[in-house]
Amino acid sequence: MRSYLLIALGILLLPLSTAVAVPSFFVNDATGWSNDVIIRGYTEVPFSTGEGAIALANEVSIPPNNVIDGLPPNNTDLGSTLTWHTAKSGLPLEFRLQALQPGAGLVTDDFENNASIPSFPAPSSSLSIGDFGDFTNDDWRIDFIGGRPVVAFQFQLLGNIVDGSESYKIFDTNGNLILQMTGTGVGGTQLPSGQPFIGVVSDVPIGFVTFDEDSGPNDIALLAFSFAIIPATVDNAIPEPATLLLFAFGSAVMFQRRRIG
Repeated sequence: MRSYLLIALGILLLPLSTAVAVPSFFVNDATGWSNDVIIRGYTEVPFSTGEGAIALANEVSIPPNNVIDGLPPNNTDLGSTLTWHTAKSGLPLEFRLQALQPGAGLVTDDFENNASIPSFPAPSSSLSIGDFGDFTNDDWRIDFIGGRPVVAFQFQLLGNIVDGSESYKIFDTNGNLILQMTGTGVGGTQLPSGQPFIGVVSDVPIGFVTFDEDSGPNDIALLAFSFAIIPATVDNAIPEPATLLLFAFGSAVMFQRRRIG
């Protein structure tokens, strides 16, 4: 009987051993990020930071003077928090974006024509963390608060000049650190300067991400998010480990009885 129990244990461990994949960062490699998402069986969900997508946030009401396209105009401070719920956005996931410096808001297409402020690539359709020139400690955070589990996230970071104190951290739904980037590269991947693409693909659902920016004079913005979610079909297709063990044990017992009979 012992040999059949070992077989049952092997049946249990087989799907687990083939599903192991480590979390990974992708810097300036959007193709690599997308390919990893596909390989892991996740579903990509693109999201623009242009006015059309921003208008789908719960907190956004269209200013009455914007009669041209019904969207928030450029250089509009939308407040410190924007939340996208499925009922309004139509997305299969729900998330909240926050600017963390006291008094700072999230600003659409923030162009101030100031020579001291670095220009972003045009067209930008970006979302500034704090108004340019007024708020420079541009810390931000995204929480995934409902809908399908998010297992990958990417964005383009505009205008950042890396300082050794900066960090970008990815946490699971229990608040445990999954991966991090640091300004020095110590304790994680090196955080890049300039206008980098930064993507992460996780092996467990992501609860939230944080970006701790230095308080120096540079202003940053976010451009063109994409998420990846676990498809609903995967929930139904992968049995719980306890179910697998019961199935494997039952199969071994039935085989033993047939052998004795």
